[in-house]
Formats: sequence, structure tokens, C-alpha cells
Amino acid sequence: MLRLSKKNKKIFGLLIIVIIIIISVITINKVIFKKSVSLQSEIQKASPKNVMVFAHRGMLYHNPEHSFAGYNENIKDGATIIEQDVHMTKDKYLIVSHDDNLMRTTGKNISISHSNYNQIKNTRLRNEEKVHTLDEVLTKYKNKVNYAIEAKREFQHNFELEHLIAEDVNKHGLTKNVLIQDANLNGLISIHKETNFKNVPTLWLENDNHFKTDYKKAIDKTPQYITFISMPLNLAKPEIVNYIHQNKHLVNVWTITNYDDNAAAKAAKVDSVFTNDAKFTLHYLKHSF
Repeated sequence: MLRLSKKNKKIFGLLIIVIIIIISVITINKVIFKKSVSLQSEIQKASPKNVMVFAHRGMLYHNPEHSFAGYNENIKDGATIIEQDVHMTKDKYLIVSHDDNLMRTTGKNISISHSNYNQIKNTRLRNEEKVHTLDEVLTKYKNKVNYAIEAKREFQHNFELEHLIAEDVNKHGLTKNVLIQDANLNGLISIHKETNFKNVPTLWLENDNHFKTDYKKAIDKTPQYITFISMPLNLAKPEIVNYIHQNKHLVNVWTITNYDDNAAAKAAKVDSVFTNDAKFTLHYLKHSF
């Protein structure tokens, strides 16, 4: 058996300590994914007693929205669904950003819809990450997480954006991991017709000024395959929530920002929420029933 001198024992001991420190640092900074959760199974279980949690834009309070740093933090905190807002450039690239103009998030006065990708690709978020494409997000996280992808169509009058989103999702084989959301009901009807999208869940963002007083008309015209009807939290009145449930849709609300919002969403008996603090909302919903 090899016998070490006292000097060599000290060196060996120091090496072990260094290795342990390196492993610890790597582990701390690594994104820890929970066991893959089926989006469809989450939806099947969704109810006022088992509320689904969508991580709104990627942890707004701690990181730039739609940054990998934000998504990573959400995932570490237990979120299984992260949101992407998607705009289309002039040359048909899909950029993940809530606003068409990048001024608020990057300090650069750049309109996505009026620019080519080469004018955007080196633009940096506040944490020095580049502005990401949808393809880059799907490439990074693959099927280890689920996605709530919104087609942002403010400056578009056809459904090419929805078609390109479907192409990206199909390219990565992620139709079982995505939910598509749109403020335009016809956009959801369009994407439902895309290849492999017949069973992809959808969410209609309903924020029309007349919805509060004429909600029955809006809900009655909603195709049965639309999974969620979504509205601002303050519109989630009992009569509206009940009517959506009677028509066999699930209810979603946005955006949960504080303790009172979590309590209000629970009291409203919704089935899912967009939250700016996934960690707290997950904890609150788990322990508040």
C-alpha cells in the first residue's frame, strides 16, 4: 500500500478541498430541472384546487425579462412553464420580447417589426445577455421545461407570425411542450390548423373593453378546442368565471404581482395564473388550501 508523507497528505487534502469547492460552485450555478412534467397532464389536473403557474416573462423582479438568467431562476424555483412573447422581424426572425420596441429593455430605440435581424442580433439586455430568438430559447431548454408562447401581432394583419411559431416548435419536436397564446382569437384558430397543432393547448387573451359587460357573447363564440380564456385579474368576477367553466374552458388570469393578488386569484377560483414571482406563488398555492 502506498504511504504518503505528511507533506503529501497535506497537499492531497488541499486537492480534495479544492475539488469539493469546484463541484459545489458548478452545482450551485447549474440549472436544476425537475423531472419532466407533461404539459397536457398539468392541464388535465388544472382546477381551482390545483392552479397552474405560468412564469411571466422570466422573473421580472430579479433579472431582465425574457433573459436566460430569468428563466433559469424560475426553473430553479420550481416553475415548469415559462413564457415567451414573440415578435417577427422584417426578414422573418422570431424575437422574444414583450414590446415591439426594445428601448425599455435594452436602451436601444429599435423596432423589431421594422428591422432586420442583423440590426437586432447584437443588442444587449440590461444584464449583457443578447436579445434572444425563439429558436435560441427552444434550443437551450428543449423538452426539459414547457413553454407559453404568445404571438404578439400589433403590427401584423395576417397570420404569418403564428405559422412561423408553429414551424419553430415543429423543428424542435416540442408540440407536446407548448401552449400558444394570442389576443386575436382568429390567430388561435389559424395556428390550430397548423401541422401537428390539432392537440396543442391554446389560451385566448381576452381584454376587450366590452368583455366585462358582454362576456357571454365572447365566450359563446369561442371554439371548444380553446383551452384557456384569459383576462386581467380584476375581471375575474364569479359570474364570468362560472360561465367560462360552464362552457368547458379553463380560466386564466394575469398578472400576479403580490400577496393580495395571489389571494384574489385563489378566491376567484381560477385554473391558472401568470405570476411575476413563481417561487412565492407556487409556495402560496401549495400551502393556502
